[in-house]
Amino acid sequence: MAYIDIETVFKRNIKDESFLLSKMKIDEERNFFVNSFYLLNELNAVYFIYIKDNPEEARNCFYKVAMTNAYCYEKLNQEIFSSVQFILYPLLSDNTDVINYSLSYKNRTPAIQTFNVYFGQAAQNVLEDNKEGLSENISGLVKRSKTGVFKYLRGAVSVFEGFLHEEIGKIEAGLVQIIESLPKSQQTEIVRDYMNIIASGLAKLAWRKEYKVNIESTLIPKSILPVQPLKSYTGYEYFEELNTLKTG
Repeated sequence: MAYIDIETVFKRNIKDESFLLSKMKIDEERNFFVNSFYLLNELNAVYFIYIKDNPEEARNCFYKVAMTNAYCYEKLNQEIFSSVQFILYPLLSDNTDVINYSLSYKNRTPAIQTFNVYFGQAAQNVLEDNKEGLSENISGLVKRSKTGVFKYLRGAVSVFEGFLHEEIGKIEAGLVQIIESLPKSQQTEIVRDYMNIIASGLAKLAWRKEYKVNIESTLIPKSILPVQPLKSYTGYEYFEELNTLKTG
């Protein structure tokens, strides 16, 4: 049960979006405001999925998040593997160009191999059918999930092992484990009352690889699981600054 009215949040986001876009036009301001587009569009996606039953608009919201990731990586030199979600937004958008671009993401600090890095690389290797690389990533995930906050994401190990061994049952078991184990304190406020972004993104990865997982939980919305790219995507003006990724 959600305790915050998502419709009220959506209306507020319309005003916030206009303000943020005005800040993006000011060079010395944009670094301070660009990351706000992540949460804004994540919340909007939840609104379109759960309130408006409009998965197409939700895909476009995830596209905006994924493109903002690309912008921060390419233009602001930010670390793409600072969060496990960042590799999942392209999948949730169903935008083939953005998904292909995400395969080029590299760990900017290769001397530091965190859980997030192994997770992101594992997703890349699943998409590229690189089982050798995936096996190495899984070993890293096992090591990094023994203690600390990442112990709650041990289910991700099962998901990736399912991909490695081509076992849909293991993928589904891992998704359920993530839903049951990941505390709300480790998830985005408001979004967490509706949707588990990590489990949903991994479920999308499964569907893209033709494993049609079926999890009986509203936290993984069934409406966005089929791979259905939009005929066209709408984004922000600052996306046009990207050198290696076309928009729309």
